[in-house]
Amino acid sequence: MRRLPPLPHGRLVAAVRAFVLSVVSLLLAGCGGELQTPGEALRIFGTSLPQAFAGERYDAPVRAVGGLRPFSYTLGEGELPPGLELQNGVIRGVPSETGRFVFTVTVSDANLSRTFQEYTLTVIERPPPTLELVVPETEVREPTTVRLRLANASEVRAVSARLIWDPGSLELAPGSVAAEASGTALLWESGPGWLQIDLAALGTPWNDARNLANFVLAPSQPTVLEITATVVFLDDRDGRHFQGAPAAPEGGADSPDTDPPGPDTPDSEDEDPAEGDPAESDTDGADSNGAESNGPDAVGSESAGSESAGSESAGSDPIGTDEPEPEPEGDEQ
Repeated sequence: MRRLPPLPHGRLVAAVRAFVLSVVSLLLAGCGGELQTPGEALRIFGTSLPQAFAGERYDAPVRAVGGLRPFSYTLGEGELPPGLELQNGVIRGVPSETGRFVFTVTVSDANLSRTFQEYTLTVIERPPPTLELVVPETEVREPTTVRLRLANASEVRAVSARLIWDPGSLELAPGSVAAEASGTALLWESGPGWLQIDLAALGTPWNDARNLANFVLAPSQPTVLEITATVVFLDDRDGRHFQGAPAAPEGGADSPDTDPPGPDTPDSEDEDPAEGDPAESDTDGADSNGAESNGPDAVGSESAGSESAGSESAGSDPIGTDEPEPEPEGDEQ
């Protein structure tokens, strides 16, 4: 068997050094980038925690550096929000109450060294999703791109937006409507001064801020982009949310239903004045005399909103001439 010649001393040393360096690199990679320097004191890395939302899954690690592994994590003073717990250095769970919670986390290592860190965790209700129109704030003179940006998204599946602008100063550029987010289905329809755009997530719902779509508006004259939007969101958590819904007409939709009963009430009383005001009925038992003495004032006051009743009360002569006629005829006989 033929034997290879031995490596020169210098090349052998270089090969050994390269091997040692590669082993050290692998060890450092396995430590997740944390170099446990001998003699480094145990400490907790980071002094704040991300905000939590009530009813949503929460996971926030508490990272310790220095010292000697393994580490042990315990909860010190204070309390975690209801629904959360500390597990192997990770605060996790689903918070059930909103508020501001102050607590400390204590870490100890294999050398029995110990340290702690105070945290403040805020739990809030997640704000509803919004659709932002990203447009220049200054006057535009050339075709300008308008972007639709989704914010505060949580399990959002679809967005439907109705956009309206002045058709006399702005026009939608043909073929300019396009989706920006990957995995998005897009349907749209337009006309003079408006654009209806519907977007849906294909697969995973949207859970972060992102640009959904864009289109181009061409001004016919220098103008500021003023666009109003009515938006409907569909998500897997709470169903539908609305943004920018148009207000009801002045007076409200209920006004036509509540106004008519005013005139109807006097009309019903005018049909039977005796029942409408018993205190003014004839004390002599004669309806005609009662109507002659008390009728004009009573009918006139109760039927101010009725044209027919008002004419009878204002013209008291017909009532007076019709009913006294039988008395003269009796005298002549």
